[in-house]
Amino acid sequence: FGNKKIQDIDLVVNNVDKKLNILAKAGFFFKKDLVNLNIKANAANDSLYTQVGWQNSNEVNYAGELQTITEFKNIKNFTTAQINVLPTQMIIQDTIWDLKPSQITFNQDTTFTVNNFKLQNDNQYITLNGTASKSEVDGLEVGMNDLQVNYFLDLFNFNSLSIAGKATGNAKIFSLLKKPIFEADFKLRETKLNDAKIGDGIIRSTWNREKERLEANGMFFNDKGTQNLFAEGVYVPKRDSLDFTFDATKVNLGFLQRYLSSVVSNVKGVGTGKVRMSGRTKNIGF
Repeated sequence: FGNKKIQDIDLVVNNVDKKLNILAKAGFFFKKDLVNLNIKANAANDSLYTQVGWQNSNEVNYAGELQTITEFKNIKNFTTAQINVLPTQMIIQDTIWDLKPSQITFNQDTTFTVNNFKLQNDNQYITLNGTASKSEVDGLEVGMNDLQVNYFLDLFNFNSLSIAGKATGNAKIFSLLKKPIFEADFKLRETKLNDAKIGDGIIRSTWNREKERLEANGMFFNDKGTQNLFAEGVYVPKRDSLDFTFDATKVNLGFLQRYLSSVVSNVKGVGTGKVRMSGRTKNIGF
């Protein structure tokens, strides 16, 4: 299906108890990891119950279950849907996360609204609220608290730079259904770049709609509160390319080990100066 390989497909459809019942299971590969997917659904009287479960095969465990009840209504010849997300649990990198109850409403004007979406593990959480539309006034707001950013960055194929740390802050996405405008303001604690300790930092980013690129900057501070790194640059999704400049003052040089591994090993020390990193993300390196 597309560029995804799907195997061992099993599908059962019936109308027992005057309901449309669907049972399905299949396996597909995500980043060379076989994921087993199970789907159970039944529909009757403008209501749809859906249960989706997944389990990967690698040593690091990703698994979970999503349950929803969707109510359909016809308002002036437009179909609306209210999705009630039921409380369940997920496993992300061997850690149990609680999915709290929430609502997603697809409105008759083609917008959709998210209320009280929350995924939480102890004091770590990510929330989502707001309305997605073509308007620059409407927006979705993402909230984070002490979120281990590597939990979610590992789900994507952004391998040129490893970032670890705990993020707290907010991001807003306006005009999501037309030309998205992205704004973010985060604080990072215990930040590491390519497994090298950098310190605490502040990261701000915004979406440049005219140039269709993400513009970001960040300041990082060592244990004494002195700024040791300033970074700024852009990421262009259409070309999958970035261009960032790092202005360092006695910063841990260990983060360069990933790029110099074919030349030298065990890079240590501190450095002062400027470094520019640019090009397509899959080609960045030495």
